[in-house]
Order: sequence, then structure tokens, then C-alpha cells
Amino acid sequence: MLTKKLRELKQQLSKIESLNRDQKELLYELNFFDTNDGIKKIVNQEYSIRKVVMESFAAAPSICQLCGKKL
Repeated sequence: MLTKKLRELKQQLSKIESLNRDQKELLYELNFFDTNDGIKKIVNQEYSIRKVVMESFAAAPSICQLCGKKL
């Protein structure tokens, strides 16, 4: 699931024997993103930007929350 550059970075970090704290944290996060099924499911839903925008407008209120007037 990781991009090519992130996979390369993950491989390079895996080869280093003594990682500092930041490198360990980065490697942990890369492994998490690469193996987490929930994240893969979200990414693979393939929502288009247009669909997301349309859904957000459909869910938006048609009345001003402050004054009660129609928008």
C-alpha cells in the first residue's frame, strides 16, 4: 500500500541496526500504514473528489446556525 519512495525508506530503515528514537517511530508508523487493514479499506474505497464534495454539500445544513435564515 505504501508508495515506492516510502517502501524504499522502510527498507533502508529496516537495514539499519541502531535506529534513533525518531527513526524507530517512523519505521513503526510505516509498518502500521503498510499492514493496517482499516487504512487499506479506506484507501481502496476510491472516492472521487467530486463525490466527496457533493456528499459534503448534501449533508450541509440549509439554515444558518447563527441566525436561522435559509442559505
